[in-house]
Amino acid sequence: MDIVNENSYLIAKKELNGNSRVHRKPSKGRQCVFIVACMMQQLICNGIGYGLSVIYAELIIVFEAKRSETALVQSIYMALATGAGIFFTGIIMKFGPGNSMIVGGIVGGIGLFSSSFSKGLTPIILCTGVVAALGMSACYLAAFIAVSRMFHDDAGLYLVSLSLGASIGQFVIPPFYELFIAQFAWSGAFILMAGIALQNVPFGVIVHYSRRYFKTNAGNKKTSKVSASCNFSVLKDWLIWVVYVNFHFFALTGNFEAWFLVDFAISRGFSRESGSILITAIGFANVLGQLAGGFLRFKCTNMPSLYHWIYLSPLLAIGHVLVVNVNSYWGLLAVCILYGIPFGAMAAQPAAIMFDMTNLDSYPQAMAIANFVFGLANVISGQFGGFIKDTLGDYNLAFYIAAGVSIYMSLTTGIVALVLRKRKQQKKYMPVQGKTEVKYEKLTS
Repeated sequence: MDIVNENSYLIAKKELNGNSRVHRKPSKGRQCVFIVACMMQQLICNGIGYGLSVIYAELIIVFEAKRSETALVQSIYMALATGAGIFFTGIIMKFGPGNSMIVGGIVGGIGLFSSSFSKGLTPIILCTGVVAALGMSACYLAAFIAVSRMFHDDAGLYLVSLSLGASIGQFVIPPFYELFIAQFAWSGAFILMAGIALQNVPFGVIVHYSRRYFKTNAGNKKTSKVSASCNFSVLKDWLIWVVYVNFHFFALTGNFEAWFLVDFAISRGFSRESGSILITAIGFANVLGQLAGGFLRFKCTNMPSLYHWIYLSPLLAIGHVLVVNVNSYWGLLAVCILYGIPFGAMAAQPAAIMFDMTNLDSYPQAMAIANFVFGLANVISGQFGGFIKDTLGDYNLAFYIAAGVSIYMSLTTGIVALVLRKRKQQKKYMPVQGKTEVKYEKLTS
């Protein structure tokens, strides 16, 4: 009898340490606090980056710099903040999303604070564009990983909700830049933005102490090692490549309004404050778009998130064209709102798209690659728009190119949708060894 009890104990212990690990279900209150904490990571990381378009116009005047050079501050920041997480995936998986947010928030605050003492443009590029961005990149990717682990059963809706934080940041943070510059000049603005970056720390603590509710593969050593390393197996499917290219084009051209509207407004004879209001309007419209994206995910449960890009991309193209051809300020304000809604709805989808096309094991790397693609586009975007302005004297060509790219995204997304539909119809059942039930083969297998 004792031997039987001892064997039962050993079996139970093995199951608890393996894949049969029992997961505690978080309360509704903890889920709400948790998703808000992760949304704040997105809000702060993206808000600081978008707000740099306000200080961009100020730095051109202060340092008498070229626009293509000044754009490096924002473009490098956005590139690293969104894309550098691919290099920290293993660290985030090993030490946990919460700890990564805490350390990232501190590093980001140090970088922004150091920028206030700069005597030229280069130190600002290094401190804000590189140091602060690297810290924010850990917070940015950690939020996606944390949400996928907490809400592993149906993470799509929560990942769309997570993206709402980025649009709120674009709506909320730029006015603070304007206020700080008006009261404390550009150097004081960097100091105060450092304080905002440090707000990632307490929200990271909330995520850290929610880790006992995460679903991980701690018991499967082989899977854990693959997940924590640079696993690029998701790239075996050519459809993923098409989606990543569209992500790249979306980030490359979709941010032209958010990045250059302040300088665009000044070139039209409006004030910097008026340009800041246009940025805020886009941010507000993005929030509405993100809410619409969440509503689409909640109501259209049988429709993959990718499908929404087919009809949203042409709306984006119309917005790009209208920005160039509308001359009145109130007309521009209306265009910003009309443009920002479909942009926000599209920006809400990538995290859910990656979750739909992968699984819990490969999602961290798939999302890290997606963020890297976005980040690479952010580097090129700033230089591309700044070069066109310096060479041609206006941004018109950039917006027309963005319109054409948006049409391309719609067409290629339609092709991907048709192929996915065909695959779904031809999908075969694959038996799970040792179990009586069967499961569907993954789209990316």
